[in-house]
Amino acid sequence: MRISPTQEEAGVPRLLLGGRGAGASGGLPPHGWARMSHRRGSARSRKDRDDAAEAADSRKERVMTNATNSPFFEVLYEQKEPVGDFGRGTHYSVLRAPVWQDGALKPLKQAQLLDFAVIWDDDHDERVMEVIDLIYLEGLLAPVRYIGERKGSLTIVADAAAVKSWSEAQWASYCKAVDGIGPTDDPWPTKVEKGSASGNTIIHADAVAVGTYLAHIELLWDLGLKPRTDHIPYHFVARTMEDRVIEQAEAARSEESTARDAAIWDRLEEIGQEAARLRAALTALGKGGSA
Repeated sequence: MRISPTQEEAGVPRLLLGGRGAGASGGLPPHGWARMSHRRGSARSRKDRDDAAEAADSRKERVMTNATNSPFFEVLYEQKEPVGDFGRGTHYSVLRAPVWQDGALKPLKQAQLLDFAVIWDDDHDERVMEVIDLIYLEGLLAPVRYIGERKGSLTIVADAAAVKSWSEAQWASYCKAVDGIGPTDDPWPTKVEKGSASGNTIIHADAVAVGTYLAHIELLWDLGLKPRTDHIPYHFVARTMEDRVIEQAEAARSEESTARDAAIWDRLEEIGQEAARLRAALTALGKGGSA
């Protein structure tokens, strides 16, 4: 009797399935085989279902632990719950996104990476990410260094150095552009502030302490615009830099060779001119002697 792959996979001993030493019935009767197959298959099915459920729970947990739930930002660091005793359950995340504008919203030839912080309070209202998505899609995110929601209002802290060149009209225009951007079901009033020095209201705490807290984040994460190479694997950057150095060296050698060749030709021309003068002098002497 030829054993089918399905029967082998089920783990049924070959002797029970028939063949040499088996009875005329060819091993277990059909109903016996069916019961064994059902029992083993059920155990395997339960294990498969358990594995699938565990994998689904794992995927769900990964999504829930990613506070951004946004396709546009990379999470560099994230505090999922209040840390310490500051403000009203204050904690923060650091996000990164490519931007094509500098801090003053002037166009860039090549994208740069913007690192900024999201300041959360005790309710960790993730609808703030909807607002950040909209600000990003409107091309207004580049000046932002900190952004946070507190008690139904949004506070944006812009880089003071980046917007220093703006006129009062430009600043007012930016504030107006971001004001009112909020969750579609509950628009938030928006306040825009400059710099991370004391005086910001992004956290419900003493103004000086707020400035110290934001400066701490700035110190740890060096917020702001960075070269796009910060996101490229080191080996790729190193190879690119090596290729560039080689190209520069070859160009320098080519220039040196060209300059050397030019100098040689100049010297040869000078030698030719000197030889012509000598021939002229010798010819003059020869004529004088003949006379």
